Amino acid sequence: GVGQGRGDGDAKTITDAWDSLRAASAVTDPEAVGDEFQALFVGVGMSEVSLYASHYLGPQSGRPLAEIRATLATLGLARRPGSSEFEDHLSVELETMRMLVAGDAGRLPATIAEQRAFCERHLLPWVFDCCAAISASLLANYYRQAASFAGCFLALERDSFAID
Repeated sequence: GVGQGRGDGDAKTITDAWDSLRAASAVTDPEAVGDEFQALFVGVGMSEVSLYASHYLGPQSGRPLAEIRATLATLGLARRPGSSEFEDHLSVELETMRMLVAGDAGRLPATIAEQRAFCERHLLPWVFDCCAAISASLLANYYRQAASFAGCFLALERDSFAID
């Protein structure tokens, strides 16, 4: 199931995950969400859960940060000056996918093949493990709902790319 991080990507599962995330968002105090983010993803000294691909892929997968930087350069993208997140951060990779799918400020959407290649190379090898780690954390409350939805959404993306 999605709580385990893999998700089956079906419409009912993603609808349920979206409804749960919306319900949690409607009643959650923004300060509490900020505190939860700090506890889960920043921590004191070391975070409870990592949002970086390098953490999940490890040395056996090569050099994930260098590889995503090379891919972004090929796509004509780079980290914004002043950004504190490395390119293998989940939010950066999801933003890159958004830009590949929708385009951005004078940039046309990427081809389906480019979208698939980025997703399969840079997100799918680790994102379900990350979502599972968030869901398994005793510190996660709001972000457990976000991880469940993210897992379902990316499983649906994975499955839709497999159809093409």
